Amino acid sequence: MLAVVGQSPVVPVESKVVEAAIFKTGQCLVVREVSLKKGNHRYRLDVLPDAFDGTVWYSTPKNAQISALETKIDLKSVKKQSPALTPLERLIGNINQTVTMRTKSKAVITGRLLSVSDPQKPVVAIESKGGETSFIAVEEIASISGPGMKETLETTQRSYTVAIEFQAIANAPVKARIITLEYGAVWASNYLLDLTSPGQGELTGKAQVAAGSLALNRAKVKVLSGAPNMLSTSKFDLAAGYGSAMSYVFGNQGSYEQFRTSPADPFALLPRYVPPVGRYAAQDGLFRGGRQTNLQGGTGAVLASTDFISYDPTDNSIVVADPIRDYRQSYGTEKPPTPDRMESIYAYSLGELTLARGARLTKALFQQSTTVESLIKWEAMWSEADVVTSVLRVKNTGLQPWTNGPVFIVRENVPLSQVEMPFTSPGKTADLSTGKVQDVIVQRLEREVSRDVINDPRSANAKVSQLVSEFRFSLENGRAETTTAELVARVPGDILESADAVIEKLPLLQSVYNRFNEVKWRVTLQPGEKKELVLKARRID
Repeated sequence: MLAVVGQSPVVPVESKVVEAAIFKTGQCLVVREVSLKKGNHRYRLDVLPDAFDGTVWYSTPKNAQISALETKIDLKSVKKQSPALTPLERLIGNINQTVTMRTKSKAVITGRLLSVSDPQKPVVAIESKGGETSFIAVEEIASISGPGMKETLETTQRSYTVAIEFQAIANAPVKARIITLEYGAVWASNYLLDLTSPGQGELTGKAQVAAGSLALNRAKVKVLSGAPNMLSTSKFDLAAGYGSAMSYVFGNQGSYEQFRTSPADPFALLPRYVPPVGRYAAQDGLFRGGRQTNLQGGTGAVLASTDFISYDPTDNSIVVADPIRDYRQSYGTEKPPTPDRMESIYAYSLGELTLARGARLTKALFQQSTTVESLIKWEAMWSEADVVTSVLRVKNTGLQPWTNGPVFIVRENVPLSQVEMPFTSPGKTADLSTGKVQDVIVQRLEREVSRDVINDPRSANAKVSQLVSEFRFSLENGRAETTTAELVARVPGDILESADAVIEKLPLLQSVYNRFNEVKWRVTLQPGEKKELVLKARRID
């Protein structure tokens, strides 16, 4: 509900963040606690969370009750006098005065100054004693004089106060909670894999938390994998959303801030109403988030902080960006996460944390022993190029998943590689690709064995070709040691013959005739040894 501030007294109430659940994308589920006095009182909250649509809740004990939250807005217009220092300011400050202007072409015009229009290329309208109106570009004026000319400029500046108020009745002093989903902090995960012995390793996971607008003081903090599943058409909440409230006040209901579907900078997306630079710049303009609207002169807006803290989904890192240099990037061109980086939501508890605005904290999530298998992985997908990589296959032996993040791999304190950790559920394995392989030579060939014309299984009046193909996959070990290799091939059609392969039938797409099969072989190659794997498949061409 939106209302204009009344004159009834309110009780200021301080809130404390007691819990915060932080997503990598910058959204935070924040639980604030407020102390209510005994009796029936109206309270004003000391913060203004910028909540997403439908994500403002409140709760009280059984012996207390809160009425609906209201966003209260107090608008004021204040007239101020400032020295008129520039020719344009002197003109604006002396409208309706009789002045004499000399132009650069030596023309002299005396009359009543009517108006100054077009702030980009200002033009002066002046009326002579005979009633004739002349229009002169300000840049053509050489001097201006006149009896009783004002040396000051009167400007009208708009100010406003926004706050959340609520009515509460309590039978005794109690604590109530207000819960919101808002921007305020980000986090990123990373790992250290220490190869302690052949086939074994120690994996340490840690979280790096960066506070944006959200300050924490002994709050219970969780960091979350995944991202909240929200409609892309959600708006900021009018009950507590600063940006939406301002849009409502100034008649821009159609331009409420949209919920972002891409990772976002928590500083950049918070409402940022900042003082303008230059004279009378806020005469009837409003600066929103460092951007200016309806500007009548002036030189622009000043961003309220020196840097932004943001999450970069391309490498799972937290970055600090310069707001001026990276203005475009900070305001809407963040790269969304790719589908292979999407994760299930899981909460990692960090316990009680104290973190000031703009501060960072690194804390261990877990440490566990894991099995480590070194192998060559050959991915031979249908109609795609061969990919042969060296892989460390590690097993999650813990009770919590591994979220996306970089893995730093060492052996006896010697760094070997840094690779990407995929989201890995407990009991599952993750393949850490440490680089391309050149010394295991692979080749695959397809040979057509037969081709027949058959009735189209989807149409009684059509014919299609059905063929049988033989696939040959060969691997040759160019290494001086025994190597284990895993071949993963994707083949369309029905598998007729396979040499000890593990076959998994993939779902049939309605738009195609052939079901794909994922075929896996696991072979051991002695130094210099070459092996060939063969299968036959039948498909509709």
